[in-house]
Amino acid sequence: MKKRFLLTLACSVPFAVPLSAFDLNAVADRAASLAEEQAAAYDLPPGIVDKARELASSLGLTKANITRYANDGLKALGDGKYAEALNSLGKVSSAELSAGQSAIYQDLKVMVDTYVLQRSFNGDAAGSGPIADAMAALKKQDYAGVSQELQEALAAIKPTGEQREVLNALKQQYAEWATQPEAN
Repeated sequence: MKKRFLLTLACSVPFAVPLSAFDLNAVADRAASLAEEQAAAYDLPPGIVDKARELASSLGLTKANITRYANDGLKALGDGKYAEALNSLGKVSSAELSAGQSAIYQDLKVMVDTYVLQRSFNGDAAGSGPIADAMAALKKQDYAGVSQELQEALAAIKPTGEQREVLNALKQQYAEWATQPEAN
């Protein structure tokens, strides 16, 4: 709770008083470090922590609300609320991001999605085939393949409510990414 207050305070400072470019960078660095602390506190993989920090730094203060969505996503991810995490992180993609920020976001999202699939279906023998194939397609950045494998997973296994929600959200996301020229 204290970290969230500090992040909120750090992000609201520029609107209260004029700050120099140095001050803005310091506040952006602090916001990025808070995102890293939050991710580390939930024992998330180092790659996710590093990408979250990189994304928060690139967003800076001009897109503090987007940083908040990313932080909310990490918190939900750490709490094991995977559908909520995917929803929060999905809101980041709706922002106007630069090409560099979009690339960082996409890398982070793929890492998070892989993590969510691993955790959601950990030890589930029925889901290992299509889920493993979806993760392999993710690594190859074959987004149409990911969507297809997730559709097969929905048909081949009997997912729980949370698993079904995760699979549907990811299937829809990767079907959209597959149609974008940058994703192919």
